[in-house]
Amino acid sequence: MGITEARYEPTTALDVMTQTQILNLLAQLREERNIALIVITHDLSVLAQVTDWVAVMYAGRIVEEGSAAELLTMPRHPYSKSLVGAFPIVGDPASRGVPAGLPGDPPHPEARPSGCAFHPRCPAAFEPCDRIDPVLERHGSRLAACHLVAEEGAR
Repeated sequence: MGITEARYEPTTALDVMTQTQILNLLAQLREERNIALIVITHDLSVLAQVTDWVAVMYAGRIVEEGSAAELLTMPRHPYSKSLVGAFPIVGDPASRGVPAGLPGDPPHPEARPSGCAFHPRCPAAFEPCDRIDPVLERHGSRLAACHLVAEEGAR
Protein backbone atom coordinates (compact mmCIF):
# COMPACT_ATOMS: atom_id res chain seq x y z
CA MET A 1 0.00 0.00 0.00
CA GLY A 2 1.47 3.36 -1.06
CA ILE A 3 1.28 6.59 0.90
CA THR A 4 -1.58 7.82 -1.30
CA GLU A 5 -3.60 4.76 -0.32
CA ALA A 6 -3.39 5.02 3.47
CA ARG A 7 -6.83 4.36 4.98
CA TYR A 8 -6.42 5.13 8.66
CA GLU A 9 -6.10 8.04 11.01
CA PRO A 10 -2.35 8.65 10.75
CA THR A 11 -1.86 9.78 14.34
CA THR A 12 -4.33 7.71 16.36
CA ALA A 13 -2.94 6.54 19.72
CA LEU A 14 0.49 8.03 19.14
CA ASP A 15 2.45 9.94 21.74
CA VAL A 16 2.83 13.67 21.05
CA MET A 17 6.43 13.44 19.81
CA THR A 18 5.69 10.67 17.31
CA GLN A 19 2.51 12.44 16.20
CA THR A 20 4.52 15.61 15.52
CA GLN A 21 7.06 13.65 13.47
CA ILE A 22 4.31 12.01 11.39
CA LEU A 23 2.56 15.33 10.77
CA ASN A 24 5.85 16.99 9.79
CA LEU A 25 6.57 14.12 7.38
CA LEU A 26 3.11 14.44 5.81
CA ALA A 27 3.58 18.20 5.41
CA GLN A 28 7.02 17.66 3.88
CA LEU A 29 5.73 15.05 1.40
CA ARG A 30 2.81 17.28 0.49
CA GLU A 31 5.18 20.17 -0.25
CA GLU A 32 7.91 18.16 -2.04
CA ARG A 33 5.54 16.21 -4.27
CA ASN A 34 2.91 18.91 -4.70
CA ILE A 35 0.17 16.47 -3.71
CA ALA A 36 -3.20 16.80 -2.09
CA LEU A 37 -3.73 15.22 1.28
CA ILE A 38 -7.06 13.93 2.53
CA VAL A 39 -7.10 13.34 6.27
CA ILE A 40 -10.01 11.69 8.02
CA THR A 41 -9.76 12.28 11.74
CA HIS A 42 -11.60 13.19 14.91
CA ASP A 43 -8.59 15.17 16.12
CA LEU A 44 -9.03 18.82 15.17
CA SER A 45 -5.46 19.65 16.18
CA VAL A 46 -4.28 17.36 13.38
CA LEU A 47 -6.49 19.17 10.88
CA ALA A 48 -5.16 22.53 12.00
CA GLN A 49 -1.61 21.38 11.27
CA VAL A 50 -1.93 19.62 7.91
CA THR A 51 -4.96 20.88 6.03
CA ASP A 52 -5.99 24.00 4.18
CA TRP A 53 -9.65 23.00 3.77
CA VAL A 54 -11.96 21.14 6.18
CA ALA A 55 -15.26 19.36 5.64
CA VAL A 56 -17.13 18.50 8.85
CA MET A 57 -19.45 15.51 8.54
CA TYR A 58 -22.36 14.39 10.69
CA ALA A 59 -24.38 11.23 10.03
CA GLY A 60 -22.55 10.66 6.74
CA ARG A 61 -23.16 14.12 5.26
CA ILE A 62 -21.11 17.29 5.07
CA VAL A 63 -22.60 19.92 7.39
CA GLU A 64 -19.91 22.60 7.04
CA GLU A 65 -16.99 23.19 4.73
CA GLY A 66 -14.38 25.92 4.55
CA SER A 67 -10.79 26.97 5.07
CA ALA A 68 -9.23 25.21 8.04
CA ALA A 69 -8.10 28.49 9.60
CA GLU A 70 -11.57 29.99 9.46
CA LEU A 71 -13.64 26.92 10.30
CA LEU A 72 -11.52 25.84 13.24
CA THR A 73 -11.54 29.31 14.82
CA MET A 74 -15.07 30.48 13.91
CA PRO A 75 -17.30 27.48 13.20
CA ARG A 76 -20.83 28.27 12.03
CA HIS A 77 -22.73 24.96 12.10
CA PRO A 78 -23.78 23.91 15.64
CA TYR A 79 -22.08 20.51 15.22
CA SER A 80 -18.83 22.16 14.13
CA LYS A 81 -19.11 24.49 17.12
CA SER A 82 -19.51 21.50 19.44
CA LEU A 83 -16.44 19.78 17.96
CA VAL A 84 -14.30 22.88 18.35
CA GLY A 85 -15.71 23.47 21.84
CA ALA A 86 -14.73 19.96 22.94
CA PHE A 87 -11.04 20.85 22.86
CA PRO A 88 -9.42 22.95 25.58
CA ILE A 89 -7.94 26.30 24.63
CA VAL A 90 -4.16 26.31 25.00
CA GLY A 91 -3.16 28.67 27.78
CA ASP A 92 -6.68 28.89 29.24
CA PRO A 93 -6.79 26.86 32.48
CA ALA A 94 -10.55 27.46 32.78
CA SER A 95 -11.18 25.45 29.59
CA ARG A 96 -9.32 22.40 30.90
CA GLY A 97 -11.31 19.64 32.49
CA VAL A 98 -14.60 21.12 31.32
CA PRO A 99 -15.06 19.65 27.85
CA ALA A 100 -18.25 20.62 26.12
CA GLY A 101 -20.30 17.65 25.06
CA LEU A 102 -23.46 16.79 23.23
CA PRO A 103 -26.45 15.00 24.69
CA GLY A 104 -27.65 11.78 23.11
CA ASP A 105 -26.12 9.63 20.42
CA PRO A 106 -25.64 10.07 16.69
CA PRO A 107 -28.45 8.52 14.63
CA HIS A 108 -28.16 5.03 13.23
CA PRO A 109 -27.38 5.29 9.48
CA GLU A 110 -30.57 3.40 8.61
CA ALA A 111 -32.76 5.47 10.95
CA ARG A 112 -31.96 9.10 10.21
CA PRO A 113 -34.46 11.46 11.84
CA SER A 114 -36.66 13.62 9.64
CA GLY A 115 -35.31 17.03 8.74
CA CYS A 116 -31.76 17.81 9.81
CA ALA A 117 -30.09 14.67 11.19
CA PHE A 118 -28.41 16.77 13.90
CA HIS A 119 -31.61 18.42 15.21
CA PRO A 120 -32.28 15.94 18.09
CA ARG A 121 -28.87 16.83 19.61
CA CYS A 122 -28.62 20.45 18.45
CA PRO A 123 -28.71 23.11 21.17
CA ALA A 124 -29.91 25.69 18.60
CA ALA A 125 -32.61 23.65 16.81
CA PHE A 126 -35.77 25.52 15.92
CA GLU A 127 -38.99 24.90 13.98
CA PRO A 128 -37.87 23.91 10.47
CA CYS A 129 -35.00 21.71 11.69
CA ASP A 130 -37.20 18.71 12.50
CA ARG A 131 -39.06 18.88 9.18
CA ILE A 132 -36.72 20.16 6.47
CA ASP A 133 -33.30 18.70 5.73
CA PRO A 134 -31.04 21.72 5.07
CA VAL A 135 -29.07 21.87 1.83
CA LEU A 136 -25.34 22.51 1.78
CA GLU A 137 -25.21 26.12 0.61
CA ARG A 138 -22.62 28.87 0.35
CA HIS A 139 -22.70 31.39 3.20
CA GLY A 140 -19.91 33.88 2.65
CA SER A 141 -16.60 32.06 2.29
CA ARG A 142 -17.99 28.75 3.56
CA LEU A 143 -20.59 26.11 2.88
CA ALA A 144 -23.05 25.02 5.55
CA ALA A 145 -26.12 22.81 5.74
CA CYS A 146 -28.01 24.55 8.54
CA HIS A 147 -31.22 26.57 8.81
CA LEU A 148 -29.70 28.67 11.60
CA VAL A 149 -26.66 29.62 9.51
CA ALA A 150 -28.95 30.48 6.58
CA GLU A 151 -31.16 32.62 8.84
CA GLU A 152 -28.17 34.43 10.36
CA GLY A 153 -26.84 35.14 6.85
CA ALA A 154 -30.19 36.61 5.81
CA ARG A 155 -30.03 39.24 8.57
